[in-house]
Amino acid sequence: MRNSVFNIAFLSLIVLYVPKALYAQINLEERSLENLNYQEVYYHFFRKDEFNGLVNFHHAMRQDSLPAKAEDKELLMAGLYYKYGLFNTAENIFKKIIKDNNPAFTKAVANFYLAKLYLRSGDAPLMSSALKNSVKHLPESLENEHQYLQGMQMLLLDDIKSAEKRLKNISKKSKWYFFLSFNVGAAYFKSKNPDAGEKYLKRVGSLNHDQADMLALKDKANITLGYYFLRNEKYNNAASTFEKVRLQGPFSNKALLGLGWAYSNASDYRNAIIPWSTLSNKDTTQLTVQEARLALPYAYKKLNSEAQSLAMYEDSIEEYEKLKTDLDEMLLFSQSASVFDLIVIDSSYDDYGISQEIIKHRDSRLDRLMLTLLNEKSFQKLLDEHRDLRQLQLKLSNWFKNSKFMAMRLKNTPEFRKHPDRRSYMKSLHKIQKRIKKQKSKLTKLVQSHELLVQAKVTKALEKKRQFVISYLSQARFAYAELLDKAAVVEQ
Repeated sequence: MRNSVFNIAFLSLIVLYVPKALYAQINLEERSLENLNYQEVYYHFFRKDEFNGLVNFHHAMRQDSLPAKAEDKELLMAGLYYKYGLFNTAENIFKKIIKDNNPAFTKAVANFYLAKLYLRSGDAPLMSSALKNSVKHLPESLENEHQYLQGMQMLLLDDIKSAEKRLKNISKKSKWYFFLSFNVGAAYFKSKNPDAGEKYLKRVGSLNHDQADMLALKDKANITLGYYFLRNEKYNNAASTFEKVRLQGPFSNKALLGLGWAYSNASDYRNAIIPWSTLSNKDTTQLTVQEARLALPYAYKKLNSEAQSLAMYEDSIEEYEKLKTDLDEMLLFSQSASVFDLIVIDSSYDDYGISQEIIKHRDSRLDRLMLTLLNEKSFQKLLDEHRDLRQLQLKLSNWFKNSKFMAMRLKNTPEFRKHPDRRSYMKSLHKIQKRIKKQKSKLTKLVQSHELLVQAKVTKALEKKRQFVISYLSQARFAYAELLDKAAVVEQ
């Protein structure tokens, strides 16, 4: 989607999020002090204001005002497209770099990033070729990642043993060692040989690291292990593994839910109540919380606390019914209007410093429900695309207003009226205005089609959530009725 949307919308779109290794290869650090254009690039880059940075950078390239060599510009451009997710465009530029008469190290870096692209698409033969063509002249700083990519290429071929061997060539202090360890372990699990993979996931699950991506990988490994132990009735192992997951991390809800089931399946209902109680008090728009609200009264029932169990089932039924009503309302809304009318902070789209806070976080249940949905990774990408398209609309509108203002000022300036080239200037200005209007028209249609795409995806996701709620509601009602029947028999 991103390729088709943004290549059609504006061919100059690139994002200034460049890998450190790529920066090192083109020596941007040295050149930034010599050239104002690079200084401006860095300013927007560190503000995470990619859109404004890329427009200014691309403009500088068109004006040929950047001091970088030609091959460096192309390498930077391809890297930017790659990081932004415009993979087809990036691939074409990388291939051109390799085909042209460029230095060996530039071609090596291009092949390296082609290998990363082919890993994404799952093309093992092309990935193998790109890796072979990059190995000789690749900088030492990329060696660990290169070995990781070779291991991943082996995993694409289901050659887990060869992937294991690559681990010996990666520094154990490198994050790529742990990324490959996780993938080797996951591959063994997938191949129905979990005993071989367990040691790799345990290695990742016990690593000592303070970087966010490593902590997330550690949590993910422990979640994978924990549910593996749970499925195989190793409840003590499951419980101890779930307890390693951070309560403030993205996997905390899954860990609390799994921890409760580990205790419950071992008939330790008193301990199961603790994580389930913690989870059930969280936002009920989360599926894990909805499941905990069904599991918690079950645990109390097992402890013969039937009155408390009845009260909890009653509360859960009421909550599920409210959620079902909210989802029905959101489905009606999503089918009749753009979801962006509800979630976007303001219509300017002009401050990229708040790009991570683009969703309104109000107190209503509907807002929380939409927030839960749109915090998912796939919808974050859609929001980023929408934000970029809308800001491009804003830029084009401002450029058109500025061009009209400039034309008016020029006409009212006595010196300009006497200038021999005034007609040429005005003709150029009118030509620019015409181009902007044409781009605005194309972009309006593109925004509309993008909103329809988002609308369809939101509707599908809401319907899926609704089915879960209906299932939990049915189970809660059945359990509640069973307890009432039992109570009636006892009274007789």
